[in-house]
Amino acid sequence: MSSSDRATGSQQLNHLIRMLNQISANHQHHDDIQQAASAVANHVRKFWARTMKERLINCSEEDRARLSPTALRSIALLIESAPPATAAEGRGKRPPGAA
Repeated sequence: MSSSDRATGSQQLNHLIRMLNQISANHQHHDDIQQAASAVANHVRKFWARTMKERLINCSEEDRARLSPTALRSIALLIESAPPATAAEGRGKRPPGAA
């Protein structure tokens, strides 16, 4: 992988993180984080490409540190409902504090 490919991949992940945080912020009207995270996870399941979801599920702990608590919980929900191969890849990377 060239440095140009890594930079592009990093930019794409940064964009996904920014979008997920924005979607999470738009769901702060829910009464609790679980409701908000569920709404965010449902949105991601419906409208995001499989590769985008996999990229978030498999991102590093360092990248996850930039996610809001609601975004982190939504990723945990995606991992819980992911097909076995995708979920197995993301299981070791479950966000801290995510049930």
